[in-house]
Amino acid sequence: MRLAVAAALAALTVPLSAAAVDGDGHVVHQRREVPAFQAIQLAGSLDLEVKVGPAQSVVVVADENLQPEIVTEVRGGTLTIRNERDLRSYRGPRVEVTVPALDRLALAGSGNASVDGARGDQVLSLSGSGHLRWTGTAGKLRVELAGSGSAELDGRADRLEAAVKGSGEILGRRLAAHDAAVQISGSGDAELTLAGGALRASVAGSGDVRWWGEGRVEQAAVAGSGRITRG
Repeated sequence: MRLAVAAALAALTVPLSAAAVDGDGHVVHQRREVPAFQAIQLAGSLDLEVKVGPAQSVVVVADENLQPEIVTEVRGGTLTIRNERDLRSYRGPRVEVTVPALDRLALAGSGNASVDGARGDQVLSLSGSGHLRWTGTAGKLRVELAGSGSAELDGRADRLEAAVKGSGEILGRRLAAHDAAVQISGSGDAELTLAGGALRASVAGSGDVRWWGEGRVEQAAVAGSGRITRG
């Protein structure tokens, strides 16, 4: 009986150990040729650096033996980036992307991402524990958080629409938004700066909305112990 149990445990541990891949320490930059895209979806534990620029490029920076484990594919105008297995490396793998226009960025997992030079209407969504740093100028900027992740915003927007479900936080004090609409469900937090417009905010739970700048509160609704306050 004991031998049977031991054999069963051994059978379970083999796929778990095989699921993780250790890097060989030889970091290479591999350029990936992909069709044109306007949206990016990141899944897993990879880090992502996005720059809005004239020429599209996708470069994977990782240990040479980990390169085949990192998938970059485009379908329907969306670049999907994911790692097939758990990757272990002294320097975490990352993907460097330059794209002429970015409409949407979605993060799922524990990876971190940065976006520099964004322009136009944008949708940013995070599900998981990752962190996003966004810098740019937007007409309408929508930020959706589900989980414990965080989004750091810097720049300008005509309108900010923010939705937080869970314990995540939106760090938007360095984003000047003319108008803003914020919804929090749970213990998450959001901070922002108004640039002369109106704020509509609602909190259900223990989350907080804090705002700075010049403007007015057009609507403030709280259900629970949360707060909507001026900084």
